[in-house]
Amino acid sequence: MKEYKFDDFLLRSDNILLKNDQPINLPPKEVSVLRFLIENADKILTKEQIIEKVWNGGIVSDESLTRCIYVIRKMLEQTEKNKYIDTLYGKGYRFICPIVERNVFSSALLQQENSVRIAVFPFTVNNSDMLMLHDQIQDLLHGLNDGKISILPSVFTRHGIDYASILNILQLLKTDYYISGTEVMPEGETPIIRLELVRTKDHSVVFREGVALLSQSNDDLRESLGHALKNLIARTQPDNLSLPDKIEN
Repeated sequence: MKEYKFDDFLLRSDNILLKNDQPINLPPKEVSVLRFLIENADKILTKEQIIEKVWNGGIVSDESLTRCIYVIRKMLEQTEKNKYIDTLYGKGYRFICPIVERNVFSSALLQQENSVRIAVFPFTVNNSDMLMLHDQIQDLLHGLNDGKISILPSVFTRHGIDYASILNILQLLKTDYYISGTEVMPEGETPIIRLELVRTKDHSVVFREGVALLSQSNDDLRESLGHALKNLIARTQPDNLSLPDKIEN
């Protein structure tokens, strides 16, 4: 696995882009384009080559690629005096900033490579702050992590707000499972958030659990979410795939 250091930026082996050790909110497609440019630094890459690599040869307009390059330049704060990506009109693009390439074989990375990769997407909820709930769930999952799972950062998954964007993120980041949730209101009952653990390879639901929304303080809701997430995470481990529907604390 390789990571690339240039100026104040670091593109990690897990496709997270950092500036001065802080993650940058760069969508997965743009990260893939940036990595391809960096991996071929000082080479001219044609639009066709980039589309073939990043979009798997799909039908992509020149405008889409141009917009993608624009977003990358903006996130890198490119200026005329401080260029990262050069445009060679009629030929393509070239990454021109000096980079330091290094292989990463740390024990932490090896552990991460052997762990189960999980994405959490923003839930569909009524009258609530969707992204705040998403952040709270990410926080709870990190508290439950014992090294057996690898949780994708919210800087990527918060863009998964529709079917197409979710599939794109799952394809680019190669997850094993993903967690989603929808607010439902059973007839005559308290509204709940229905959490689902879904296996990425076939998009089948592995486990579902509901969390009541009303008559709970923030602490109670956090505790209920934590318990539900613990049950979901347990199902990602091979020994627990056939557990009964409820798992005791």
